[in-house]
Amino acid sequence: MCQSADGIDKMNKTTNGQNSSGKEFLVTFPENKLEANKPEQQCIIITTLLNAASVQVTSLSLSINFTHTVNITSAEGDYICLEEGIQLSGSGITDKVVRIISDNDVNVLAVDFGFKSMDIYLALPVDQFGFSFYVVTYQSTNDKTQFSVTSSSADTSVTIEFPPGLTTLQYNGITILNPDIIYVTLQKHEVIQFQNDRDLTGTYVSSNNPTAVIAGARKSSLDTKSKRDHLVQQMPPVTTWGKHFVSVPSPEKTNTSEDLYRILASTSNTTVHVGGSIYHLEKEGDWLETRISATDPVEITSNEAILVVKFVTATRTFDPCMMIVHPNIQWQYQYSFRFPDTNTYAYAIVVIDSFFKSSLMLNSQPLDIQTWVDVMDTNLTSGYILLPKASYVIQSASALFGVYIHQKDRREAFCSGVGLDLTLINEVRETEIT
Repeated sequence: MCQSADGIDKMNKTTNGQNSSGKEFLVTFPENKLEANKPEQQCIIITTLLNAASVQVTSLSLSINFTHTVNITSAEGDYICLEEGIQLSGSGITDKVVRIISDNDVNVLAVDFGFKSMDIYLALPVDQFGFSFYVVTYQSTNDKTQFSVTSSSADTSVTIEFPPGLTTLQYNGITILNPDIIYVTLQKHEVIQFQNDRDLTGTYVSSNNPTAVIAGARKSSLDTKSKRDHLVQQMPPVTTWGKHFVSVPSPEKTNTSEDLYRILASTSNTTVHVGGSIYHLEKEGDWLETRISATDPVEITSNEAILVVKFVTATRTFDPCMMIVHPNIQWQYQYSFRFPDTNTYAYAIVVIDSFFKSSLMLNSQPLDIQTWVDVMDTNLTSGYILLPKASYVIQSASALFGVYIHQKDRREAFCSGVGLDLTLINEVRETEIT
């Protein structure tokens, strides 16, 4: 048998279709800081693992007429850019949603551009939207945190519970003092974006119909006064949170560098182990921030399901970016991805059981990684490889593993996972509005 570090029988584990590939997606582009009167195009990367796919990309906004159909294979993928003006702006409800329909399962990355600024996120298919989420943002001086909620159904009732300490909230042209809980109704394919100058981490979003939640910051320098960049990720539903993770190295950072991690609890009395440190989160929605080595991955475990978010900190040569760290139990046997067209090269980062690292294949050839670093006190290891701009499939016939992509560019940095299993592994009661 092939056993993972937490005892899962990898060879017998299947996703049963509950993963981040799918046939229908609703993609939105949260506000990025733009140069005055010069809106940016927003782009979508589409790849497939096995079968060729016919894919249609359509703007659902009445103000933007865009439809594009493309046929793709795993050897090619495609990079589609939409007309200017599809990006969200300010706080309020809009129809600026992009629909992606495919006749076979595809993988989608959204590329959110601004002025000398970008980040990407793994888009989840509509059949993996959820009913309950917590938001993670990062407040930075002189800029906005933000999150959005997208509805896939008519008459979607959304409840938003804000963290304490928020003094004002504006949306749809109104100002709410000391907001606590607000209720919003979205129609099919509508999206609402909230912006604020305070940190919105810990905001709880629930709904009676499936929704998507995307969060981050318009343009953040994190906790430094150094480089600034857009931050964005699609939040996984609480029901898919896990208990066992490995932190993700940042290629090219020095061995004295650290990155920021925020960890949220889904349940009260949550104990979190980060390497040799122990943290206690008293109630659901509580969160902690910690620093972890940017070069030496560590194990993160908890007694209850948690969400782990990494922020790559800015340096003289690194812009910040944001990524969801996926639980080990949500790793897959194969991934497809393509880099944005803005970069000539970028990194693929892999985490796998060290015994099976030789089983990894890149586009049907052995994956030659020379940078492996073992995760202390586990049988896991992590490594990365610099790859030219192209479409890729990474797979193993022997073991589940995790894959992330990262580009440290000083103007257009990005980082993101490229796929995951989304089986409901966190048995919590989803809040539904009646």
